[in-house]
Amino acid sequence: MGGASPGLLNWRSGVPGRRLGTRGNSGYKARISMCIDLTGFTILDVYGTDRIDLNGEYSAESLIKICTDSWVPYLECDRKCWRSPFCGFAQEDPKRAGRTQEILCEVGFRAVRYFILYTFEIFKKLDRSLIQNYLDALYHYYKFVFESEITIGGYINENSFKFMGPHAPASVGFIRKIRPHIDSVCNLLQDIPDFWAKDSIIFVEGEAEEAFLNKLKSTHFYDIIDINVKSYDGKGNKKIRRIEMMLLDYKQRGYNIYIQGDADGSNQDIFRELERREIITQSDKFVFKYDFESSIPPCLLLDSLQSLGFLSELKKSKFIKDRKKYSGSVKSFLEEKYSISIDPVKVSLGHRVADILTKTFDWWNDEEFMSTELGEFINFVRRMR
Repeated sequence: MGGASPGLLNWRSGVPGRRLGTRGNSGYKARISMCIDLTGFTILDVYGTDRIDLNGEYSAESLIKICTDSWVPYLECDRKCWRSPFCGFAQEDPKRAGRTQEILCEVGFRAVRYFILYTFEIFKKLDRSLIQNYLDALYHYYKFVFESEITIGGYINENSFKFMGPHAPASVGFIRKIRPHIDSVCNLLQDIPDFWAKDSIIFVEGEAEEAFLNKLKSTHFYDIIDINVKSYDGKGNKKIRRIEMMLLDYKQRGYNIYIQGDADGSNQDIFRELERREIITQSDKFVFKYDFESSIPPCLLLDSLQSLGFLSELKKSKFIKDRKKYSGSVKSFLEEKYSISIDPVKVSLGHRVADILTKTFDWWNDEEFMSTELGEFINFVRRMR
């Protein structure tokens, strides 16, 4: 970490190292020259505890200046930042051998500057109700970049671990300081679509569904690879208040919330209550007719069971025929017909089903499979993006 050289950092001339109005920037100067009235709004102070009033109109440049003046420190890099030996912005002090000059942190400055410059058009068009969100997100974005650089600097500089001595392992935990800023940025910008800050998460009933979806990511299929999955443990976490708090926590962190369950009475009661409280909508839930295991097509189910050591001698045609005759859940079917309990292997079964799919070429274009209940569930997850 370090600072811009004094000759390049000039508030009137624009970005460091390049003057406004030079070739390639003719539209750039006009784009950032327009102002927005920020009277009545505030920015956070450097500690994030107090607020600084904004009054009058601000251009991109004047907003950059007040934010930089308020947040970005001057550093003697080799004394204040472990990243300095690896930072391209640190400058040697010509009067002191082996030392660096005290300069404005260029990493912090650029984080603020580029955020504002390349989002200012969006900012000017925001509904007034979202302007404060933008300004607060800007602060947390700066803090994320600044704290990340310092933290990473410590992780790649052995001297930082030596400095900590016997407490060196605690250095790893410093990463916790970054997490609140990431959550804040996503939460504050979630209602501004241009930022793509809103992620999605699906809460599934049990570990089997969680294992299935997480393994399915290894297909690297673009609709699935980035999904977030979390089990709400449908059998042991039935209290509506606990589930509500879990969902609200993620919603406040900027996530779109989806939920999956089985069609038993208790699940339906929970989902109805979540809808009544406007935590989810009808389109945010997927309910299996019986359960996840019963949604697995018979051929895929038998392949998965046989890979786990069950029914190894059974022919697929007989298994399919027997399954068609039975209208209940697959759990009851296997127990009554073959004296098999899948409860102890449900997680392994979910993993094996996904494993077989990942090794099947172009499975997502198999219309017969995608028309099954399991295929419908996968399509539901794909639409979450």
